[in-house]
Amino acid sequence: MLLVLDNFEHLMDAAPGVTALLERAAGLRVLVTSREALRVSGEQVWPLAPLPLPGLDDACSDISRNPAVALFMERATAVWPGFRLEPGNTGQVADLCRKLDGLPLALELAAGQVGILSVEELHAELQTALLLRLGGGPVDRPSGSAAFWPPSPGATNGFLPHCRLDCSIWVSSRAGSRPQ
Repeated sequence: MLLVLDNFEHLMDAAPGVTALLERAAGLRVLVTSREALRVSGEQVWPLAPLPLPGLDDACSDISRNPAVALFMERATAVWPGFRLEPGNTGQVADLCRKLDGLPLALELAAGQVGILSVEELHAELQTALLLRLGGGPVDRPSGSAAFWPPSPGATNGFLPHCRLDCSIWVSSRAGSRPQ
């Protein structure tokens, strides 16, 4: 059985309870997403770096080969097969990738909105979300829990760093940073 606990960083006091569950339930595996390592027995942490970002001065043809842009495009065309990089949207797609810090899940969630929003609208919503975060944002969300937090109905958080007890992963938007 697999138990998935998402965005666990705001429940760190419950980490010993996760260990207790593992001790009592034979065959249980736990996948915990968190911005912080749980620091419990048996935990393994694998830091993952974000995807490389397009440069500010990259030419249009160079941007399409960038890993973050390539992932965004792959996911965007999966939901909207007619979506293409064009001179009118290339800069905004590159900027979205930079604003999402090259985090794969954030890029995937943003690209999934392409069938609903234009790149321009997506860019505007992300800008609004970032401004709200700079102002503190809603009090019912953990601080810094979403790199992509669009205010549109039905949208989901996009920054979900990963940590797993028997095979842990931890992701940071800051290159070289490690769990403390």
